[in-house]
Formats: sequence, C-alpha cells, structure tokens
Amino acid sequence: MVASRVIRALAPFVASLAAASHASAAELLVEGYKLVVKDTAASDKIVYVSRDPGVAIPINVGVDPRDTGGTFLIRTYHTGTGDSETASFPLPASNWTAVSSPKGFIFKFINQDAPAGVSGVRSLVIGQGRLKVRTMDAGVTLDEVQAAMDVRLDLGDSQWCSEFSTNITKTEPGFFVAKRQGFPPDGCTPASP
Repeated sequence: MVASRVIRALAPFVASLAAASHASAAELLVEGYKLVVKDTAASDKIVYVSRDPGVAIPINVGVDPRDTGGTFLIRTYHTGTGDSETASFPLPASNWTAVSSPKGFIFKFINQDAPAGVSGVRSLVIGQGRLKVRTMDAGVTLDEVQAAMDVRLDLGDSQWCSEFSTNITKTEPGFFVAKRQGFPPDGCTPASP
C-alpha cells in the first residue's frame, strides 16, 4: 500500500523526466478506477476509467495521437480454463483532437458512429491524471465467468495499461465489473489479437 502511494506520487515526476529526455517509448502502469464490460443482447460496451495521477499527457511522453493514432486493447482471462481472449479497437489519428486546459492538453478521440464507423470506441479522453474509454462494442464474448481483465492503450510506441484481477464486484456470463485496481504485476503485457 505504501509502495503504491510512493509510485503514484513519483509518476508525474517520472513522466516529466521522460518528456525532458525525449524518450521514444514509455510503459505507463496506471491504477484502474473502474472497468465495466457488458456483452448481452441488451447492451454491448466497455467503460474503463483511471484517475491515477500517473496518467501522463501523451505529449509529455513524446506522442501526439493526432499524428500517430493508436489502439485500445482488452484481454479477458476465463475462470477455470486459463484461456484468454483479446479484442483490439483502432483509434485513427483523424478522429483525435486536443484542447488546452490548466493541467495541459486534453486529447479526445470521438467516433459518433460507434460501433460502426472507424472504431467500436465511441469516446476516449486522456489528460494529466485521467483516462476514460467508452466503447459501444465489447469486442470479447463474455459467455463464461472471468477471473481477470487487462486493458491497454497504445499511442505511438507508448502504452498506458491497467489490470483488473481483484475487487471484482460482478462477474457472470455477459457482465464484468471491477473497481480500484493496482498496477499490472508484469507490466503492459496484454497479448496482441
């Protein structure tokens, strides 16, 4: 717990060092605040939120998604079988915008046509200390109970990722909810689809 607070306190400093040194890649392990995944006849969606101070503005790690675009990934781990399933959602550069705020730039990806159009992602917002993704497509089948899920945002050669393996409040076929998770123990490792 103490180590987690120390890591979170140092994360903005580490991000600024990466920016100062013009690092070409960053792996940012961020604490997940909430993950909701639904795959039912009535609703098909993902909502992922991180309020971790370590969420760095993409420009601070040498990335501008308006130039690079990106990908949002989710990986499930099935209870009992050990199997996993991965979904990948493209985030084309043409759908990104940036606005200035007192905390720096806020980057937004918008796809009004989701789940159609360029991506199943409806919206994504990333700024200092916040990351929120909303899809209109789960991308994975939740036909069995899930033991855990990972999420990862790739922008350029930088990655932001969270793991949800504890504090699972609901897991049943078609529905997964977890809150307030720590950092992925193995780094940003969700497999590519």
